[in-house]
Amino acid sequence: MANFQGSLQVGIGLLMFAFIEDGMILLMIAATFFAGGVAFFFPNMTGLMSERFPKAGSLGITLLIGFGFGAAGFSNAIMGSIADQYLPDALDEQVTVQVLESVQQRFPGYLAEANEVSGDLNRLAELGYRAVDVDNAIYHTEQALQYYNMQGHLDGVLTGNALRAIIDSDVLQEQALLDKTFSILRPADNYGGRMSFLWVAPLAFIVCLIFSIIYIRDKRKGGYRAVRLER
Repeated sequence: MANFQGSLQVGIGLLMFAFIEDGMILLMIAATFFAGGVAFFFPNMTGLMSERFPKAGSLGITLLIGFGFGAAGFSNAIMGSIADQYLPDALDEQVTVQVLESVQQRFPGYLAEANEVSGDLNRLAELGYRAVDVDNAIYHTEQALQYYNMQGHLDGVLTGNALRAIIDSDVLQEQALLDKTFSILRPADNYGGRMSFLWVAPLAFIVCLIFSIIYIRDKRKGGYRAVRLER
């Protein structure tokens, strides 16, 4: 029953994250629901494994925990992909393309300057940026613009990677451009993140349904009974 309650709280928390745009108090309430639900899973799943499948021993518990961590990492990757797919819906296409074109035109000069002083640490410190970071920004920008010019619309993954690479380039000489990039990326990232929560939330309710079926089945058999090893 605890796992049922935990998965239900996780689902409610994820839905709240999906629909709350801002507001610290509301976000804290959502986080409380989510954290309270997650807190149930680890101890209860460990107990379930040890009581229902005692022959699995410590190996079974370890594997269960490993699968849990693996699933969490896999779900994070899925959520990131979903968030990037929704990114263009919250971006100002014209402003975004202008930013990308500005980088494409001006950043090669900064890259050449960084390459010229690559062996001089003092000069590099004066520049304030590294050639590898600028090169990364140029590469992802060209990928995003190439897709846009061919397809006529922005690709979420390519555009997101380009905008983040531009911000991470730390070209202080283009601080105004970096600030502009951050100002258009932040709300888009927020929107994409909320949409990813909306897609993932049903999984928690599916888990909730599974545990409710197990609970009803145990109830019909006269209640939950731990499996004990016999000599």
